[in-house]
Amino acid sequence: MKRAIVISILVVIAAAAATPWVIGWRTEQLVRARVAQVEADKTSKIRLQIDRYERGWRGANARISVIDRVGTPLITLPAAIRHWPFAGGGPADWVAVPELGTTVRDALGPWAEKLPDLTTYTRLSWSGNVLTRIESPAFKRRVPEVAGGSLEIAAISGTVDWRRDGGLTYEFALPVFRVEQQAIGRGEGPNVAEFKEAVIKGDGSLGTTERRWNQKGSLTAASVLVTEAGKTILSATTPLIGYASIDEGQYVGMQFTAAASSISARHTLQSFSDATIELVLDARHIAKDPLGRLLDTAAIATTPPVPGAAPTSEPPASDLVDEVLRGSPAADVRFMLKAREGRVEIKLALAFDGQGYDPKVSRGSWLQRLDGELNARASTSLVITGARAGAGMAAGLMRPGGSAGVNAGPDAPSPDADAIVRQQLAVAATQGWIRIEGDEVATTVLWRKGNLAVNGKEVNELRDLAQGMMGR
Repeated sequence: MKRAIVISILVVIAAAAATPWVIGWRTEQLVRARVAQVEADKTSKIRLQIDRYERGWRGANARISVIDRVGTPLITLPAAIRHWPFAGGGPADWVAVPELGTTVRDALGPWAEKLPDLTTYTRLSWSGNVLTRIESPAFKRRVPEVAGGSLEIAAISGTVDWRRDGGLTYEFALPVFRVEQQAIGRGEGPNVAEFKEAVIKGDGSLGTTERRWNQKGSLTAASVLVTEAGKTILSATTPLIGYASIDEGQYVGMQFTAAASSISARHTLQSFSDATIELVLDARHIAKDPLGRLLDTAAIATTPPVPGAAPTSEPPASDLVDEVLRGSPAADVRFMLKAREGRVEIKLALAFDGQGYDPKVSRGSWLQRLDGELNARASTSLVITGARAGAGMAAGLMRPGGSAGVNAGPDAPSPDADAIVRQQLAVAATQGWIRIEGDEVATTVLWRKGNLAVNGKEVNELRDLAQGMMGR
Protein backbone atom coordinates (compact mmCIF):
# COMPACT_ATOMS: atom_id res chain seq x y z
CA MET A 1 0.00 0.00 0.00
CA LYS A 2 2.78 2.42 0.96
CA ARG A 3 4.62 1.48 -2.21
CA ALA A 4 1.56 2.32 -4.33
CA ILE A 5 1.24 5.66 -2.59
CA VAL A 6 4.91 6.43 -3.23
CA ILE A 7 4.58 5.45 -6.88
CA SER A 8 1.47 7.63 -7.22
CA ILE A 9 3.29 10.56 -5.68
CA LEU A 10 6.24 10.06 -8.02
CA VAL A 11 3.90 9.86 -10.99
CA VAL A 12 2.20 13.10 -9.94
CA ILE A 13 5.59 14.80 -9.47
CA ALA A 14 6.79 13.55 -12.86
CA ALA A 15 3.58 14.69 -14.53
CA ALA A 16 3.83 18.10 -12.87
CA ALA A 17 7.45 18.42 -13.96
CA ALA A 18 6.62 17.36 -17.53
CA THR A 19 3.53 19.56 -17.87
CA PRO A 20 5.38 22.82 -18.73
CA TRP A 21 7.43 20.96 -21.34
CA VAL A 22 4.29 19.41 -22.89
CA ILE A 23 2.52 22.76 -22.85
CA GLY A 24 5.62 24.35 -24.37
CA TRP A 25 5.51 21.80 -27.17
CA ARG A 26 1.81 22.55 -27.70
CA THR A 27 2.51 26.29 -27.67
CA GLU A 28 5.11 25.93 -30.42
CA GLN A 29 2.62 23.94 -32.52
CA LEU A 30 0.00 26.66 -32.08
CA VAL A 31 2.48 29.41 -33.02
CA ARG A 32 3.66 27.54 -36.11
CA ALA A 33 0.04 26.86 -37.08
CA ARG A 34 -0.73 30.61 -37.02
CA VAL A 35 2.33 31.29 -39.19
CA ALA A 36 1.16 28.67 -41.71
CA GLN A 37 -2.34 30.12 -41.56
CA VAL A 38 -1.08 33.53 -42.72
CA GLU A 39 1.07 31.88 -45.40
CA ALA A 40 -2.07 30.27 -46.84
CA ASP A 41 -3.94 33.60 -46.92
CA LYS A 42 -3.62 34.67 -50.56
CA THR A 43 -5.10 38.12 -49.87
CA SER A 44 -2.65 39.03 -47.11
CA LYS A 45 0.05 41.55 -48.00
CA ILE A 46 2.29 40.32 -45.21
CA ARG A 47 3.68 37.00 -44.01
CA LEU A 48 5.06 35.69 -40.72
CA GLN A 49 8.44 34.02 -40.47
CA ILE A 50 9.97 32.16 -37.52
CA ASP A 51 13.65 33.07 -37.55
CA ARG A 52 14.40 31.19 -34.35
CA TYR A 53 12.46 29.09 -31.82
CA GLU A 54 14.42 27.64 -28.89
CA ARG A 55 12.04 25.79 -26.59
CA GLY A 56 12.93 25.00 -22.99
CA TRP A 57 11.11 23.74 -19.91
CA ARG A 58 9.66 26.94 -18.39
CA GLY A 59 9.66 28.94 -21.59
CA ALA A 60 11.21 29.60 -24.97
CA ASN A 61 13.17 32.23 -26.83
CA ALA A 62 11.82 33.03 -30.27
CA ARG A 63 12.41 35.54 -33.01
CA ILE A 64 9.44 36.09 -35.32
CA SER A 65 9.46 38.51 -38.26
CA VAL A 66 6.66 40.21 -40.15
CA ILE A 67 7.75 40.18 -43.80
CA ASP A 68 6.31 41.39 -47.09
CA ARG A 69 5.49 39.16 -50.06
CA VAL A 70 9.08 39.33 -51.29
CA GLY A 71 10.47 38.29 -47.89
CA THR A 72 11.82 41.67 -46.74
CA PRO A 73 11.55 42.03 -42.93
CA LEU A 74 9.21 44.82 -41.87
CA ILE A 75 9.13 44.23 -38.11
CA THR A 76 10.94 41.67 -35.98
CA LEU A 77 9.70 40.47 -32.59
CA PRO A 78 12.29 38.94 -30.23
CA ALA A 79 9.91 37.17 -27.84
CA ALA A 80 10.64 35.81 -24.36
CA ILE A 81 7.90 33.14 -24.01
CA ARG A 82 6.64 31.75 -20.69
CA HIS A 83 4.81 28.41 -20.49
CA TRP A 84 1.91 27.60 -18.16
CA PRO A 85 1.79 27.56 -15.11
CA PHE A 86 4.34 30.37 -15.18
CA ALA A 87 2.28 32.29 -17.79
CA GLY A 88 -0.57 34.55 -16.76
CA GLY A 89 -3.51 32.62 -18.22
CA GLY A 90 -3.54 30.41 -21.31
CA PRO A 91 -0.74 28.05 -22.31
CA ALA A 92 1.78 30.86 -22.89
CA ASP A 93 2.45 34.56 -22.92
CA TRP A 94 5.41 36.66 -23.98
CA VAL A 95 6.86 40.14 -24.03
CA ALA A 96 8.63 41.63 -27.05
CA VAL A 97 10.03 45.00 -28.12
CA PRO A 98 9.47 45.26 -31.91
CA GLU A 99 12.44 46.13 -34.11
CA LEU A 100 11.72 48.06 -37.31
CA GLY A 101 13.19 46.65 -40.52
CA THR A 102 15.44 48.68 -42.79
CA THR A 103 12.68 49.15 -45.37
CA VAL A 104 10.34 50.72 -42.81
CA ARG A 105 13.06 52.96 -41.39
CA ASP A 106 14.04 54.14 -44.85
CA ALA A 107 10.40 54.97 -45.62
CA LEU A 108 10.12 57.07 -42.44
CA GLY A 109 13.32 58.95 -43.23
CA PRO A 110 15.10 60.97 -40.51
CA TRP A 111 12.05 60.82 -38.25
CA ALA A 112 12.74 57.10 -37.69
CA GLU A 113 16.31 57.54 -36.43
CA LYS A 114 14.94 57.30 -32.92
CA LEU A 115 11.37 56.40 -32.05
CA PRO A 116 9.71 55.45 -28.75
CA ASP A 117 10.20 51.81 -27.80
CA LEU A 118 6.93 49.96 -28.22
CA THR A 119 6.45 47.00 -25.89
CA THR A 120 4.03 44.23 -26.80
CA TYR A 121 2.42 41.91 -24.24
CA THR A 122 0.90 38.86 -25.92
CA ARG A 123 -1.27 36.10 -24.46
CA LEU A 124 -2.04 32.85 -26.30
CA SER A 125 -5.32 31.19 -25.35
CA TRP A 126 -5.92 27.45 -25.16
CA SER A 127 -8.02 27.67 -28.33
CA GLY A 128 -5.25 29.44 -30.26
CA ASN A 129 -6.50 33.05 -30.07
CA VAL A 130 -3.77 35.69 -29.79
CA LEU A 131 -4.40 38.89 -27.82
CA THR A 132 -1.66 41.53 -27.91
CA ARG A 133 -1.50 44.69 -25.80
CA ILE A 134 0.81 47.45 -27.02
CA GLU A 135 2.25 50.23 -24.88
CA SER A 136 4.92 52.90 -25.15
CA PRO A 137 6.17 55.71 -22.89
CA ALA A 138 5.69 59.39 -23.65
CA PHE A 139 8.35 60.56 -26.05
CA LYS A 140 9.88 63.84 -27.21
CA ARG A 141 13.11 64.38 -29.12
CA ARG A 142 14.91 66.77 -31.38
CA VAL A 143 15.39 65.68 -34.97
CA PRO A 144 18.87 66.97 -35.84
CA GLU A 145 18.52 65.75 -39.43
CA VAL A 146 15.77 68.38 -39.91
CA ALA A 147 16.76 71.94 -39.02
CA GLY A 148 14.78 73.02 -35.96
CA GLY A 149 12.74 69.81 -36.05
CA SER A 150 11.25 68.06 -33.05
CA LEU A 151 8.88 65.14 -32.60
CA GLU A 152 6.53 64.59 -29.66
CA ILE A 153 4.43 61.47 -29.14
CA ALA A 154 2.37 60.89 -26.00
CA ALA A 155 2.13 57.45 -24.44
CA ILE A 156 0.61 55.01 -26.95
CA SER A 157 -1.74 52.18 -26.00
CA GLY A 158 -3.57 49.64 -28.10
CA THR A 159 -4.79 46.07 -28.53
CA VAL A 160 -4.82 43.57 -31.37
CA ASP A 161 -7.16 40.58 -31.02
CA TRP A 162 -6.35 37.92 -33.62
CA ARG A 163 -8.76 35.02 -33.35
CA ARG A 164 -8.11 31.51 -34.57
CA ASP A 165 -10.78 31.80 -37.27
CA GLY A 166 -8.80 34.67 -38.81
CA GLY A 167 -10.92 37.51 -37.43
CA LEU A 168 -8.82 40.55 -36.51
CA THR A 169 -9.89 43.46 -34.28
CA TYR A 170 -7.55 46.32 -33.44
CA GLU A 171 -7.61 49.66 -31.64
CA PHE A 172 -4.79 52.12 -30.97
CA ALA A 173 -4.94 55.36 -29.00
CA LEU A 174 -2.46 58.17 -29.70
CA PRO A 175 -3.18 61.04 -27.25
CA VAL A 176 -0.72 63.50 -28.84
CA PHE A 177 1.28 63.46 -32.06
CA ARG A 178 3.16 66.69 -32.76
CA VAL A 179 5.77 67.53 -35.39
CA GLU A 180 7.38 70.95 -35.05
CA GLN A 181 9.99 72.83 -37.03
CA GLN A 182 11.37 76.04 -35.56
CA ALA A 183 12.28 78.93 -37.86
CA ILE A 184 16.05 79.11 -37.47
CA GLY A 185 17.48 82.62 -37.93
CA ARG A 186 14.13 84.12 -38.91
CA GLY A 187 11.76 86.13 -36.79
CA GLU A 188 8.85 83.80 -37.46
CA GLY A 189 6.90 81.28 -35.48
CA PRO A 190 7.24 77.51 -35.97
CA ASN A 191 5.62 75.20 -38.47
CA VAL A 192 3.50 72.70 -36.56
CA ALA A 193 1.34 69.69 -37.37
CA GLU A 194 -0.49 68.32 -34.33
CA PHE A 195 -3.12 65.66 -33.76
CA LYS A 196 -4.77 65.14 -30.36
CA GLU A 197 -6.65 62.10 -29.07
CA ALA A 198 -6.24 60.15 -32.29
CA VAL A 199 -7.75 56.66 -32.40
CA ILE A 200 -7.24 54.00 -35.07
CA LYS A 201 -9.55 51.00 -34.92
CA GLY A 202 -11.19 48.43 -37.12
CA ASP A 203 -12.31 44.90 -37.83
CA GLY A 204 -10.61 42.83 -40.52
CA SER A 205 -9.09 39.43 -41.14
CA LEU A 206 -5.69 37.78 -41.36
CA GLY A 207 -5.10 34.15 -42.15
CA THR A 208 -8.35 33.09 -43.81
CA THR A 209 -8.67 30.70 -46.74
CA GLU A 210 -11.31 32.88 -48.39
CA ARG A 211 -11.48 36.66 -48.66
CA ARG A 212 -13.67 38.21 -45.98
CA TRP A 213 -15.68 41.17 -47.22
CA ASN A 214 -17.18 42.42 -43.97
CA GLN A 215 -14.42 44.76 -42.82
CA LYS A 216 -14.23 48.29 -41.48
CA GLY A 217 -11.72 50.74 -40.11
CA SER A 218 -11.46 54.36 -39.05
CA LEU A 219 -9.08 57.09 -38.00
CA THR A 220 -10.54 59.74 -35.70
CA ALA A 221 -9.08 62.54 -33.61
CA ALA A 222 -10.32 65.15 -31.18
CA SER A 223 -8.55 67.91 -33.10
CA VAL A 224 -5.96 68.70 -35.74
CA LEU A 225 -3.86 71.85 -36.00
CA VAL A 226 -1.50 73.05 -38.74
CA THR A 227 0.49 76.27 -38.46
CA GLU A 228 2.89 77.90 -40.89
CA ALA A 229 5.37 80.49 -39.62
CA GLY A 230 3.40 80.64 -36.41
CA LYS A 231 0.07 81.37 -38.10
CA THR A 232 -2.79 78.88 -38.01
CA ILE A 233 -3.69 77.84 -41.55
CA LEU A 234 -5.88 74.86 -40.65
CA SER A 235 -7.67 73.73 -37.53
CA ALA A 236 -10.52 71.28 -37.09
CA THR A 237 -12.25 69.19 -34.47
CA THR A 238 -13.44 65.57 -34.71
CA PRO A 239 -11.80 64.75 -38.06
CA LEU A 240 -12.77 61.30 -39.32
CA ILE A 241 -11.61 59.03 -42.12
CA GLY A 242 -13.40 55.69 -42.39
CA TYR A 243 -14.02 52.78 -44.72
CA ALA A 244 -16.22 49.71 -44.72
CA SER A 245 -16.99 46.80 -47.01
CA ILE A 246 -20.27 44.92 -46.71
CA ASP A 247 -20.87 41.37 -47.89
CA GLU A 248 -24.02 41.18 -50.03
CA GLY A 249 -23.86 37.55 -51.15
CA GLN A 250 -22.60 37.54 -54.74
CA TYR A 251 -22.03 41.28 -54.46
CA VAL A 252 -20.26 43.64 -52.10
CA GLY A 253 -20.82 47.23 -51.04
CA MET A 254 -18.02 49.65 -50.18
CA GLN A 255 -18.16 52.94 -48.30
CA PHE A 256 -15.60 55.66 -47.72
CA THR A 257 -16.17 58.64 -45.44
CA ALA A 258 -14.22 61.78 -44.57
CA ALA A 259 -15.63 64.41 -42.22
CA ALA A 260 -14.65 67.15 -39.80
CA SER A 261 -16.28 70.02 -37.91
CA SER A 262 -15.32 73.45 -36.58
CA ILE A 263 -12.91 73.85 -39.49
CA SER A 264 -11.02 77.09 -40.03
CA ALA A 265 -8.83 77.37 -43.11
CA ARG A 266 -6.74 80.34 -44.30
CA HIS A 267 -4.40 81.12 -47.18
CA THR A 268 -6.32 79.02 -49.68
CA LEU A 269 -8.45 79.96 -52.68
CA GLN A 270 -11.33 80.27 -50.23
CA SER A 271 -11.09 80.96 -46.50
CA PHE A 272 -13.53 79.19 -44.21
CA SER A 273 -14.37 79.57 -40.55
CA ASP A 274 -16.38 77.32 -38.23
CA ALA A 275 -17.03 74.97 -41.15
CA THR A 276 -18.39 71.43 -41.26
CA ILE A 277 -17.32 69.17 -44.11
CA GLU A 278 -18.40 65.68 -45.17
CA LEU A 279 -17.44 63.51 -48.14
CA VAL A 280 -19.11 60.11 -48.63
CA LEU A 281 -18.63 57.51 -51.38
CA ASP A 282 -21.17 54.70 -51.28
CA ALA A 283 -20.68 51.99 -53.94
CA ARG A 284 -23.17 49.12 -54.22
CA HIS A 285 -23.87 45.92 -56.13
CA ILE A 286 -20.25 45.28 -57.06
CA ALA A 287 -19.71 41.75 -58.34
CA LYS A 288 -17.62 40.08 -55.67
CA ASP A 289 -15.59 37.58 -57.69
CA PRO A 290 -14.19 39.93 -60.37
CA LEU A 291 -13.64 42.67 -57.78
CA GLY A 292 -11.57 40.28 -55.68
CA ARG A 293 -9.46 39.28 -58.67
CA LEU A 294 -9.10 42.94 -59.64
CA LEU A 295 -7.80 43.75 -56.15
CA ASP A 296 -5.39 40.82 -56.35
CA THR A 297 -4.14 42.02 -59.74
CA ALA A 298 -3.59 45.52 -58.36
CA ALA A 299 -1.69 44.11 -55.36
CA ILE A 300 0.54 42.01 -57.62
CA ALA A 301 1.21 45.00 -59.89
CA THR A 302 2.47 47.07 -56.95
CA THR A 303 4.56 44.29 -55.39
CA PRO A 304 8.06 43.36 -56.60
CA PRO A 305 8.14 39.84 -58.11
CA VAL A 306 9.21 36.99 -55.88
CA PRO A 307 12.48 35.50 -57.19
CA GLY A 308 11.86 32.13 -58.81
CA ALA A 309 8.07 32.42 -58.60
CA ALA A 310 5.97 31.45 -61.62
CA PRO A 311 4.24 34.36 -63.40
CA THR A 312 0.58 34.86 -62.59
CA SER A 313 -2.09 34.05 -65.14
CA GLU A 314 -4.71 36.62 -64.10
CA PRO A 315 -6.68 38.14 -66.99
CA PRO A 316 -5.97 41.78 -67.95
CA ALA A 317 -7.40 44.39 -65.62
CA SER A 318 -9.66 45.71 -68.41
CA ASP A 319 -11.37 42.30 -68.66
CA LEU A 320 -11.92 42.24 -64.90
CA VAL A 321 -13.41 45.75 -65.03
CA ASP A 322 -15.81 44.54 -67.72
CA GLU A 323 -16.85 41.67 -65.44
CA VAL A 324 -17.51 44.16 -62.63
CA LEU A 325 -19.64 46.26 -65.01
CA ARG A 326 -21.70 43.21 -65.97
CA GLY A 327 -22.84 43.09 -62.35
CA SER A 328 -24.63 46.47 -62.77
CA PRO A 329 -22.79 48.44 -60.06
CA ALA A 330 -24.04 51.76 -58.70
CA ALA A 331 -22.49 54.52 -56.62
CA ASP A 332 -23.43 57.74 -54.82
CA VAL A 333 -20.97 60.52 -54.02
CA ARG A 334 -21.96 63.26 -51.60
CA PHE A 335 -19.95 66.33 -50.62
CA MET A 336 -21.19 68.94 -48.18
CA LEU A 337 -19.53 72.01 -46.70
CA LYS A 338 -21.22 74.51 -44.40
CA ALA A 339 -19.37 77.56 -43.07
CA ARG A 340 -20.05 81.08 -41.94
CA GLU A 341 -19.07 82.20 -45.42
CA GLY A 342 -21.68 79.96 -47.07
CA ARG A 343 -22.28 76.40 -48.11
CA VAL A 344 -21.53 73.96 -50.92
CA GLU A 345 -23.44 70.75 -51.63
CA ILE A 346 -22.70 68.27 -54.41
CA LYS A 347 -24.51 64.98 -55.06
CA LEU A 348 -23.56 62.56 -57.82
CA ALA A 349 -25.47 59.34 -58.54
CA LEU A 350 -24.11 56.78 -61.03
CA ALA A 351 -25.57 53.45 -62.19
CA PHE A 352 -24.51 51.05 -64.93
CA ASP A 353 -26.86 48.64 -66.67
CA GLY A 354 -24.77 45.50 -67.13
CA GLN A 355 -27.62 43.24 -68.23
CA GLY A 356 -26.44 41.53 -71.41
CA TYR A 357 -23.31 43.66 -71.59
CA ASP A 358 -20.77 42.13 -73.96
CA PRO A 359 -17.65 44.31 -74.28
CA LYS A 360 -16.65 42.54 -77.51
CA VAL A 361 -19.89 43.71 -79.10
CA SER A 362 -21.02 46.77 -77.16
CA ARG A 363 -17.83 48.23 -75.66
CA GLY A 364 -18.24 51.28 -77.92
CA SER A 365 -21.72 51.98 -76.51
CA TRP A 366 -21.03 51.52 -72.81
CA LEU A 367 -21.75 55.23 -72.21
CA GLN A 368 -25.35 54.57 -73.27
CA ARG A 369 -25.62 52.05 -70.45
CA LEU A 370 -24.44 54.58 -67.87
CA ASP A 371 -26.93 56.78 -66.02
CA GLY A 372 -25.72 59.73 -64.00
CA GLU A 373 -27.20 62.68 -62.16
CA LEU A 374 -25.24 65.57 -60.71
CA ASN A 375 -26.87 68.12 -58.43
CA ALA A 376 -24.67 70.96 -57.21
CA ARG A 377 -25.40 74.17 -55.36
CA ALA A 378 -23.30 76.78 -53.58
CA SER A 379 -23.71 80.15 -51.94
CA THR A 380 -23.28 82.90 -54.51
CA SER A 381 -20.76 84.68 -52.28
CA LEU A 382 -18.52 81.59 -52.27
CA VAL A 383 -18.77 81.23 -56.05
CA ILE A 384 -17.81 84.88 -56.55
CA THR A 385 -14.85 84.72 -54.14
CA GLY A 386 -13.60 81.43 -55.59
CA ALA A 387 -13.92 82.62 -59.20
CA ARG A 388 -12.07 85.84 -58.40
CA ALA A 389 -9.25 84.03 -56.59
CA GLY A 390 -8.97 81.44 -59.35
CA ALA A 391 -8.72 84.13 -62.01
CA GLY A 392 -6.02 85.90 -60.01
CA MET A 393 -4.04 82.69 -59.64
CA ALA A 394 -4.31 81.92 -63.35
CA ALA A 395 -3.14 85.44 -64.20
CA GLY A 396 -0.15 85.06 -61.90
CA LEU A 397 0.86 81.80 -63.55
CA MET A 398 0.64 83.34 -67.02
CA ARG A 399 2.93 86.26 -66.19
CA PRO A 400 6.66 85.68 -66.99
CA GLY A 401 8.22 84.24 -63.87
CA GLY A 402 4.85 84.28 -62.20
CA SER A 403 3.84 81.71 -59.61
CA ALA A 404 0.78 81.01 -57.57
CA GLY A 405 0.60 78.81 -54.53
CA VAL A 406 -2.01 77.68 -52.09
CA ASN A 407 -0.57 79.96 -49.41
CA ALA A 408 -0.96 83.15 -51.45
CA GLY A 409 -4.53 83.73 -50.32
CA PRO A 410 -7.26 85.65 -52.16
CA ASP A 411 -6.86 89.33 -52.86
CA ALA A 412 -8.92 91.90 -51.01
CA PRO A 413 -12.49 92.08 -52.32
CA SER A 414 -12.96 94.41 -55.27
CA PRO A 415 -16.47 95.74 -55.99
CA ASP A 416 -15.66 95.91 -59.70
CA ALA A 417 -14.35 92.34 -59.76
CA ASP A 418 -17.43 91.13 -57.86
CA ALA A 419 -19.70 92.92 -60.33
CA ILE A 420 -17.92 91.29 -63.27
CA VAL A 421 -18.34 87.80 -61.76
CA ARG A 422 -22.03 88.48 -60.99
CA GLN A 423 -22.55 89.59 -64.57
CA GLN A 424 -20.88 86.40 -65.83
CA LEU A 425 -23.15 84.33 -63.58
CA ALA A 426 -26.20 86.13 -64.91
CA VAL A 427 -25.14 85.36 -68.49
CA ALA A 428 -24.58 81.69 -67.59
CA ALA A 429 -28.04 81.57 -66.00
CA THR A 430 -29.60 83.08 -69.13
CA GLN A 431 -27.89 80.43 -71.26
CA GLY A 432 -29.22 77.70 -68.95
CA TRP A 433 -25.88 76.48 -67.58
CA ILE A 434 -26.78 77.40 -63.99
CA ARG A 435 -29.79 78.45 -61.94
CA ILE A 436 -29.75 81.38 -59.52
CA GLU A 437 -32.06 80.51 -56.63
CA GLY A 438 -32.10 83.24 -53.99
CA ASP A 439 -28.55 83.64 -52.70
CA GLU A 440 -27.38 80.33 -54.20
CA VAL A 441 -26.12 79.09 -57.55
CA ALA A 442 -27.33 75.62 -58.56
CA THR A 443 -27.16 73.27 -61.52
CA THR A 444 -28.44 69.82 -62.43
CA VAL A 445 -26.71 67.65 -65.02
CA LEU A 446 -28.37 64.45 -66.29
CA TRP A 447 -26.92 61.68 -68.42
CA ARG A 448 -29.56 59.21 -69.56
CA LYS A 449 -29.07 56.56 -72.25
CA GLY A 450 -26.35 58.57 -73.97
CA ASN A 451 -28.19 61.91 -73.80
CA LEU A 452 -26.84 64.88 -71.83
CA ALA A 453 -29.08 67.54 -70.30
CA VAL A 454 -28.15 70.57 -68.19
CA ASN A 455 -31.00 72.01 -66.13
CA GLY A 456 -33.53 70.25 -68.35
CA LYS A 457 -31.98 71.40 -71.63
CA GLU A 458 -30.37 68.84 -73.93
CA VAL A 459 -26.75 69.64 -74.77
CA ASN A 460 -25.86 67.24 -77.56
CA GLU A 461 -22.74 69.20 -78.49
CA LEU A 462 -21.08 68.38 -75.18
CA ARG A 463 -22.26 64.78 -75.44
CA ASP A 464 -20.71 64.39 -78.90
CA LEU A 465 -17.51 66.06 -77.70
CA ALA A 466 -17.24 63.69 -74.74
CA GLN A 467 -17.88 60.63 -76.88
CA GLY A 468 -15.41 61.83 -79.50
CA MET A 469 -12.67 62.39 -76.90
CA MET A 470 -13.22 58.87 -75.61
CA GLY A 471 -13.19 57.39 -79.09
CA ARG A 472 -16.75 56.15 -78.84
